[in-house]
Amino acid sequence: MLKKLKNSIRRQLLKFDWIRREVEAYRLEQKKQRHKLRLDLITNSGQIRNLNSERLEPFDTLAIVTDDGVLEEWQGGKVVGREPLFLDSENWG
Repeated sequence: MLKKLKNSIRRQLLKFDWIRREVEAYRLEQKKQRHKLRLDLITNSGQIRNLNSERLEPFDTLAIVTDDGVLEEWQGGKVVGREPLFLDSENWG
C-alpha cells in the first residue's frame, strides 16, 4: 500500500520540470562519484600500467610496458633501464 502511494507521489512530482532537472542532476552526480570510486580502486590496486612518474619518490621505481612491447624502468622521473619484453610462449620455438 505504501509503495503504491510512494510511486504515485513520485510520478506527480516528476511532472514538474525543476524537480525532474534536480533528479537528473543528482543521478548524474552519483554516477560520476561511482566512476571516481571505481577508478580510485583500480589505480590503488596497481592495475593501471602508465602511472605518472612525477608522483614517485626519488628512490621508488616503476616498471611500464610501452605499446611496442618494451619494458621501461623509471626511477626519480627518468628512465633508468629498457629491455624488450618477450612472453614465454614466444621463446619456446
